[in-house]
Amino acid sequence: MALLYPDTVIAGILNRQGRKTARGLRFEANRVGSLRTNWRIPCFEPKPDSGVGEVMTIALAAAELNVAPSTLHRWLNEGLIAGEQ
Repeated sequence: MALLYPDTVIAGILNRQGRKTARGLRFEANRVGSLRTNWRIPCFEPKPDSGVGEVMTIALAAAELNVAPSTLHRWLNEGLIAGEQ
């Protein structure tokens, strides 16, 4: 099963990748939603049991996931994982 993300997260990822719409505009949630609807891609529905996880530092989370801290920073910047400072 594919991972689904909210339209705002998808728009942010596309913009950070430097992608533009067919008319050269930046992506916004409504534009992503229109594309998703046109191509019949299901919308994001959060799972009811997916609550807020344990708060961790980057170093601790990297050790827990067995990845480099720089990988977590990249994932945060790309919007693939949630985090706050």
